[in-house]
Amino acid sequence: MHLLSCFENMVNGVKMKKAVERDLLEKIILKMTDNKRIFSAVMSVESGDGSFSWSGASGNMQKDDRFFIASVTKLYVTAVVMGLIEEGKVSLD
Repeated sequence: MHLLSCFENMVNGVKMKKAVERDLLEKIILKMTDNKRIFSAVMSVESGDGSFSWSGASGNMQKDDRFFIASVTKLYVTAVVMGLIEEGKVSLD
C-alpha cells in the first residue's frame, strides 16, 4: 500500500481502533525509510479533540531526538496566519 493511500484512508474517516491506528502509523514510518532514499523520519499525529496521540521515528532518529527543521516553520506559521484570516481574527491590511 502506498504511503499516500494510507493517509487518504485515515483522512476519509476510516474508523479503526487505536491499537490498529498505532500499528498502521508505525508501518508507515518504517516504510518511509525502507527504500534508503530517506535516511531518518520522525512523525507525530494528534487528533483535534486530544483522544489520540502517537509519535514515532525510523532510521537514525528516536522520537524524542532534537533535529534542525530550518525553514519548515514558515509553512506552519503561514498556515496558522491563513487560518486566522479565514476566521476574521486577522487581516492583511
